[in-house]
Formats: sequence, structure tokens, C-alpha cells
Amino acid sequence: MRKLEKEIKILNVNKNEIERKLQQLGAEKLEESLQKIYVYDLPSIYTRFLDCILQLKQVNQPYDIEICRNKLQGVLTEIDNLTTINEQEILQEKFSTKYFIELLNRTNNESLLEVFSCKSIVEIIKKYGINPNKWVRVRQTNGITTITVKHILNSEVHNGKQNEIQSVMETEMKVPSIEEANSILEQLGFVFRNYQEKDRVTYNIDGVEVDIDSWPLIPTYIEIENDSLELIKDIVKKLSLQKHEIVSCNTADVYKKYGIDLYQFRELRFLQFRNQEKDRED
Repeated sequence: MRKLEKEIKILNVNKNEIERKLQQLGAEKLEESLQKIYVYDLPSIYTRFLDCILQLKQVNQPYDIEICRNKLQGVLTEIDNLTTINEQEILQEKFSTKYFIELLNRTNNESLLEVFSCKSIVEIIKKYGINPNKWVRVRQTNGITTITVKHILNSEVHNGKQNEIQSVMETEMKVPSIEEANSILEQLGFVFRNYQEKDRVTYNIDGVEVDIDSWPLIPTYIEIENDSLELIKDIVKKLSLQKHEIVSCNTADVYKKYGIDLYQFRELRFLQFRNQEKDRED
């Protein structure tokens, strides 16, 4: 299932106080769980782009060229969500468009290789390695396991201004178990990044999902998710959270705000840090 949601995070909240407010407002508690999460990276953007170019050099049948075009479309969509204003200006100057997808759409099959082998395009794309805004997640919640592709869409690039509410494209499917999910991804060549744990309590209020997330090493925060910006803002007001720090970023960026590099941990388990605290106390 694929869906586009908007979400914000509200940092450094008191879990008990938030739950009390939610209950007073008549929110429905949906579930509480310790979530087990495995994160995988996609191959680098530049690698996937070069693969498309290599294929274009080797094919000549219309069907094969269309396959290459579809692969290029996926990669270029990701790049359009990462390019800087300066890079967009370079594209505008040379190709009369700020976006790779627009350039692709107006390029016919016969010109694909020539256009996208252009030095100025390759110079921009080769800067991009692993996409920090797109990853694959395997998650187990109360015995249910899902594989999800998450893609954060960068509205700042396209709107020219900071947007406190980010849009996230999620494509999700259920799988029988964590073991089978990990095996599938490993066989497909995805690269394991790390294992994470978090405690999550989920409420529904006025059709809006409110998640209270507790991770190791950082204060609890709230994630509010819906496809309506107005509903999200309304819940923030109802919970009296306007004065808290409201951000629109991924969990790794939240850790950075507390001076912690999330990716330095191959495993992020509650037990290991509780044991470390206990050892210091002893």
C-alpha cells in the first residue's frame, strides 16, 4: 500500500502528561509496543544512475529503452528532491528547467543517452551517494511485521522556503516475519544499516494519529501524522504544544539535535544502555 502523509515531530515532551491530555480530550488509545526496527539503505543514487546510462548504451529495442526510461524516472525523482538551488539554476541555464524529471519528460528516446550523458548533468548527479531521505525499514510491532519504503519529500527545495511539515511517501507491505523480511532484502542486495528499538504509544484523536515515541539516549517526542496540515496544527493547539520545539525531520536528525550520531550505533537497544547506566552506578 502506498500513501503520502504529512508529519511533524514535537520534541522533549512528558509522556505521562501528554497521555493524560489525550485521554481528557477523548482520544482513543490504539496500541502500545516495543518496536523492533531494521533499516536498509538503497544502492547509491550515482550507482543507479550510471547503471541506467550503461544500459542505454547497450540497448536498441523500443521496449528495452522504455525500461531504461522508467528506471531513470525513479532515480531522477529522488535527485529532484535533493538538488540545491544552485544546481537547479545550472539546469535552468543549460536546459530551461530546474528539474530533471521535466527534462526527462521532454526528451525523446533517441536523445536519452546524449542528453543524460552530458557532462554538466553527470557532474551534478555524481555528488549524490546514498539517499539520506529514502530507506527501507523492516518493523515488528506486536507480532506484525512490515517492510516499508520511506521517502521524505523535500518541499523546501521546490517551494524555496522552509516548511515545518514534511511530506513522506510510504509504500508498505506485510510479511510473515522479521527473519523472512531480512532474508528477502539481503537477497535483493539491500545494505543493512542498523537495528533500532523504540517504545511507541499510538492514539487516534479526530482522525489524526498521534505517536508518543521513546528512544534510547534522547527525550521522548511526539509524531503527529495526517494528510491534512490543518488537522495536524489543530491537534498541536489542543495539546498546548505550540511552545515546544516543532521539527520536520527524520529520527537521525532528531538525534543530531542532542549531539548524537545515530548511525554510529550498529545496534540501538534499550537493554544495552540500561546495563551501561547500571554499571556506572555500581
